[in-house]
Amino acid sequence: MTNSIDYQVMKLVADAYMNNTTTCVLCGADLLGVTIKKDNSDLIYLFVNNHQTATVKVKGTRSHIISIDQQCLDNIKYIIPFAKSLGLPESTTLRCFEKVPEVI
Repeated sequence: MTNSIDYQVMKLVADAYMNNTTTCVLCGADLLGVTIKKDNSDLIYLFVNNHQTATVKVKGTRSHIISIDQQCLDNIKYIIPFAKSLGLPESTTLRCFEKVPEVI
């Protein structure tokens, strides 16, 4: 379990919160990073290979997805555990992918 993608992403988010800093980890061939902007509402950003992939807003005990990059669907394997670690169920994250219209 400790080498799983879910564990690595959730640990990355926890470390960023606990240390109040940007954290990065190499996960397979991808470099993952988490940055947190603290204010009345926290904005938590997930980066995959230095590209902003997802943003979640957390205020108190409520979380919601602000943005998800639709360009690379392979990143869903990182986005789902990222959102889960911030209290969002997998079904909510997957619905966000369904709502965005496909760009041709």
